[in-house]
Amino acid sequence: GTQGSGAGQQNTCYIAGITGVTASNAQLVTINSSTGQLGVAGGSVEGTWTEVTGATQTLAVGNGYVTNRGGGVTYTLPATAALGDVIQIVGKSGIATITPNANQQILIASASGTVGVTGTAVAAVAGCCISLRCTTSGSSTVWRSDNFVGNWTLT
Repeated sequence: GTQGSGAGQQNTCYIAGITGVTASNAQLVTINSSTGQLGVAGGSVEGTWTEVTGATQTLAVGNGYVTNRGGGVTYTLPATAALGDVIQIVGKSGIATITPNANQQILIASASGTVGVTGTAVAAVAGCCISLRCTTSGSSTVWRSDNFVGNWTLT
């Protein structure tokens, strides 16, 4: 149909069979406000989830990681990313430390980490979780947390 309130146009929509139904592969539904087209939210982690039990792990965009090492895990951000790319880390056991590459930066809420490999983000306790989204692409990638649980310290 055509969006609007004039003759032959639509300004309401009702769909039965959605409310109260739990989907096994749930995704956030979005609406393009210009066209009215329905879609799913881009940038959510739909790729591989990895349970990390080793001391280090290189992160890949579009993937999620579960920290499961009592001695903690040091994660390294990818060398580059595209605008909107997402990485998620979920704490289970041990402390997560996220290390950027040269010229990269991590931002959490109003706090800014140091640019480069010394600008780490460190979880305060096991169980802290974070979602990082690329807000500046390329080799000087800026990663901003768009969601986090627990306390994270930036250096």
